[in-house]
Amino acid sequence: MNKKESPIVVAQIMGKWVGGGVESVIMNYYKHIDRNKIQFDFICDNDSTNIPYDEIKKLGGRVILCPPYQKQKEYQKFLIDLFKKNKYKIVHSNINTLSVFPLHAAYKAGVPIKIAHSHSTSNKKEWKKNIIKNILRPLSKKYANVYFACSKKAGDYLFGKNTNYTIINNAIDLNKFKYNEKIRKEKRKELNIKDSTLVIGHVGRFVDQKNHTFLIDIFNEIHKKNKDTVLLLIGQGPKEKEIKEKVKELKLNDSVKFLGQREDVDKLYNAMDVFLLPSLYEGLGIVLIEAQANGLPCVASTEVPKVADMGNTKFIDLNNKDGFVNEILSNKLKRKDCMEKIKSDGYDIENEAEKLEKMYEKLSIKNIAIITSGFLPLPATKGGAVENLIMNLVNENEKKQKIKFNIFSIYDEKAVEESKKYRYTSFIFIKPNFLVKFIDKFIFLVAKDILHKKNSQSYRYIMQRLCYLRKVSKYLKQSDYDSVILENHPTQYLALKWNKNYIKYKGRYYYHCHNEFFGTYGCDDIIKKTNKFICVSNYISNYLKFKVYINDYQIAILKNAIDTSNICKKMNDKEKEALKKKYNIGKEDKVLIFTGRIVPEKGVLELVKAFNKVKSKNVKLLILGSSLNSLNTITEYQRKVSEICKSNSNIIFTGFVDYDKIYKFYNIADIAILPSLCNEAAGLSIIESLCNGIPVITTDAGGIPEYINEKCAILLHRDNKLQKNITKSIDLLICNQKEFNKMSKECIRESKEFTTDNYYKKFYEIIK
Repeated sequence: MNKKESPIVVAQIMGKWVGGGVESVIMNYYKHIDRNKIQFDFICDNDSTNIPYDEIKKLGGRVILCPPYQKQKEYQKFLIDLFKKNKYKIVHSNINTLSVFPLHAAYKAGVPIKIAHSHSTSNKKEWKKNIIKNILRPLSKKYANVYFACSKKAGDYLFGKNTNYTIINNAIDLNKFKYNEKIRKEKRKELNIKDSTLVIGHVGRFVDQKNHTFLIDIFNEIHKKNKDTVLLLIGQGPKEKEIKEKVKELKLNDSVKFLGQREDVDKLYNAMDVFLLPSLYEGLGIVLIEAQANGLPCVASTEVPKVADMGNTKFIDLNNKDGFVNEILSNKLKRKDCMEKIKSDGYDIENEAEKLEKMYEKLSIKNIAIITSGFLPLPATKGGAVENLIMNLVNENEKKQKIKFNIFSIYDEKAVEESKKYRYTSFIFIKPNFLVKFIDKFIFLVAKDILHKKNSQSYRYIMQRLCYLRKVSKYLKQSDYDSVILENHPTQYLALKWNKNYIKYKGRYYYHCHNEFFGTYGCDDIIKKTNKFICVSNYISNYLKFKVYINDYQIAILKNAIDTSNICKKMNDKEKEALKKKYNIGKEDKVLIFTGRIVPEKGVLELVKAFNKVKSKNVKLLILGSSLNSLNTITEYQRKVSEICKSNSNIIFTGFVDYDKIYKFYNIADIAILPSLCNEAAGLSIIESLCNGIPVITTDAGGIPEYINEKCAILLHRDNKLQKNITKSIDLLICNQKEFNKMSKECIRESKEFTTDNYYKKFYEIIK
């Protein structure tokens, strides 16, 4: 049974909760998202009022009180500690220009997703507030890396017109606000209002923005002309007392009803005839959408965004008080069904909640950095076993979309072009300069031609890799990833050592071990604190335990896999004949294939010597590869192998073959021979042969027996009889068709374990 995944917990920064429009909007979304997938923690100032604790708890959320932002030292410390303790992946700030403060804390705590959400704008009349807003507004983007807005006007105001932000509509429950004649009568009776009375309504906090002073002036003029009028004011706020005094002075006490904070606003709309919103500014004006969902005709100031008009709103300039009065007293204003318009414009909460839910899920996917060798590029345009394994994950992730990969790669023009087709992987290319290339070439020539180093190819890119890791280290310092994966060489730990990145990424860095671990490069303590060593075989994990003294809980086994859709592609008979003709292979010839680097540890020299003694006739040996993958660099060892092969026309060197073309050679191969002399960690070529149903002759070195058994392979010991036994094994398989067919079928059966789908799932389980 699959383990049920925990919901994504989003920290909603609410500031001082007073039960206003923003709080209602966020609560509305919380009621309608799938709370098995998304949970909210509401972070509110400790002097908040009207917080619906019981309702939030019932919905599965939490309320966390914090010091107000004015007490910055306490505020920052509290939030940083809170964010670290709860390990939030998303902090969503709903306090407009003030968002810089909580998002700074989120940045300090290493929260990966920091959302600034613009719910409002400003007005020239609020000049005191605007001084603070204008100081903070440029900082609103400093720590955020995702931008939301309730309207284009709100987004342009806070983030600027050239910023890429997402509009999250302040949607509503349409069924809840639908007009109901029965409720209209009930509410009017409850409020002691006659059926004939013209009722004007307003919903909003008593703050400067909502312009209550002007609203009372409008109603005063209306009431002078029509005594049978009532104004309903729903809400609370700091200016409530002042407005009540004004109503008293104008002797409107009997006609203006202060209803306070209400839980039945949706029902009160039914009691109204006109909705009035003369705001100084609005991000959207969600109450206009609610009123029109009820069918109410609305009159609003031109400072309210026009997108709030669902087909039944008249906008009037704030300098035109008579315009408001005349419009409301005219007989033009009628109830109108605006539901279809509201739905089509994206204000149906069912649809918008699902949209927000998916955005949270998309934003919360694992943000993983992979540090490759700095030798071969990604995408794998120049081959490489490890590089192709990484691409297996990348390609599978394009389907599964659970991870955002950030892959550091050495620059390659072809790789840059290839990288453009990936949506869920970013490739960061690092280009070595001319001097680095020159020094590397000089070091390599000295090692190869003067010092005659046996492993001279290991000296080929020393400077390039060091410069590459320096730059990667700077990226790690500047960025913040959920996890960092070091691919296959302990020098990669230098990227963590430099800039003290090992502290920043403590508990979040992994080492993907494909080969034996040679040297620690002064990183012993950093290596021992690796969160997980992802090992390609038990052989490698046991080797690591002995080499660096790590614990069992730090080990995870992830067997290699291949993309069968590529490596197992089939050719027709005509294509096979053409390929055989190119390499002078006869129709009756049996084809043996070796794929890999031409280096001593792969046993190529032993293979060609053994092949020269094969008794069977009509046999060809194809050797695919070079000493340094796509670079086709000729080493002394490769020259030695070539000299022996010259005397046998049945041995064919192809040189390096692009990975996406290797399948062609498997189409004409009968037997794969991989006589590793080293303790091979796994061996991708073995899996490729299995998936193509090709029996294998190999050694029992390292982790090879974990990938292939004697039902589909001949496993040889690495002793002084190896060459002789390779020869005997070739003759046996060529001459014994029954045994060959049996092994071929077993290969296909065993290969099903090594799919990229399984590989991706196991990888995700390890790093999640």
